[in-house]
Amino acid sequence: FSPIQLFLLLFSSMPESGDESVDEYTDSSEDEVAPRASRGVLGAAALVVAVLIFSSNGVAYKKLFLSNPELFTPCNVLCGSNLFGLVTLVPLFRKDLTCANIKSITRTQWFALIFGTICYSALGPLLYLLALQSITIASAAILTRLESLEFLVLAVLFMSEKVDCWSLTNSALTLIGILAALLSPPLFGQPLEFSNGFVLMVLSGFFYVASLFVTKKWLSGIP
Repeated sequence: FSPIQLFLLLFSSMPESGDESVDEYTDSSEDEVAPRASRGVLGAAALVVAVLIFSSNGVAYKKLFLSNPELFTPCNVLCGSNLFGLVTLVPLFRKDLTCANIKSITRTQWFALIFGTICYSALGPLLYLLALQSITIASAAILTRLESLEFLVLAVLFMSEKVDCWSLTNSALTLIGILAALLSPPLFGQPLEFSNGFVLMVLSGFFYVASLFVTKKWLSGIP
């Protein structure tokens, strides 16, 4: 409920008696808790599903590529996924796609929007898919952890973000964990894995981070 709707609901439900008004107010407040709790549970469930779907895209592509590399090329998968996103997202956000909202976007925001879209929807995923052809899913999962460190560095350098001791400690532990995971195989009798896929994965992370940085700095005010 919006504040206006709640006010009208409470105002219309007030009886003349003072005792009854207290009882009525108590009942309405108790009824209000249930929708809020249900929305919180629904939001948490949606977040879990979104994380699972986003985390499984690399595994799905790796399986498709190994089953039929000629059909499931990075270009075909990228074009197909973007087309599916266009078909599904346009009806979902049709209320926001108005002429008034489009005209309110400034020229700087248009340049930032185009640049961020190219980084996030084209270059980033293309390099990611190319990297998955030559490295394992485990290595890809480890290297993608670098994105949080890259975004933190950009935020400090270009957005004057303040970093506390906890963030620095967390970033240092993340970097140590990544280096330990990549450099430790020789300790267990396995060869040190390094290929062009590692470089492509790191570059894809840079494009993803660049898109997030542009969105945070210039696109947060777009309607």
